[in-house]
Amino acid sequence: MPAVRGLFQAANARETPEKTIRSLLRLVTIWFRYGEHEAVLIEVERQFATTPIDSWLNVIPQLIARLSTPHKDLQDLLIRLLKDIASQYPHAVIWPLLTATYTQKAEHKEAAQKIMSFICTMPDGTELVHQAYTVGTELIRTSVSWLEKWRNIIDKCLPRHDLMEIAWHRVPSVWEPEIKSLDVSWRALESSRDSRTIPDMSASRNS
Repeated sequence: MPAVRGLFQAANARETPEKTIRSLLRLVTIWFRYGEHEAVLIEVERQFATTPIDSWLNVIPQLIARLSTPHKDLQDLLIRLLKDIASQYPHAVIWPLLTATYTQKAEHKEAAQKIMSFICTMPDGTELVHQAYTVGTELIRTSVSWLEKWRNIIDKCLPRHDLMEIAWHRVPSVWEPEIKSLDVSWRALESSRDSRTIPDMSASRNS
């Protein structure tokens, strides 16, 4: 307990931003290393009341990264802290949370969505979450060029062992499911810059 208490005191002293961040990072490490012990959880929760919310802003990514902790009480306390942060600084948590909702870890994704749902209950929170998802989806869509998408299809299909048993002129038909999915994205594409790439790649495939 003295270590936890001392790190909270060091963070609250705010001597310099660097010392505050360093203290909080060490605190987070100890908290999640020994957080399954009830005494540690009680002390951390008690210290929350004396720690300004804005002190946590610089360690939000480290907090969100630990949402998948297997310890239920530890996770509940973390979610409560992130909700407190979100209630005052929703824009500071929305993007790290959005990233967490795309993870493959079910427990991590579920915890992040709980906080997202909480933000939706706040004034203008639903609009904020909707805008974040819209921008995030668009960033993901545009982050991969059409050339990269075609290369991914080729790389995915070429290692197939049965290609050696297929006549060369029938190989493109093996790629059809992947190409059709790409065509769906292509039809929805509005960017004139990207639209010049597909015909070139299609011509190369058919030649």
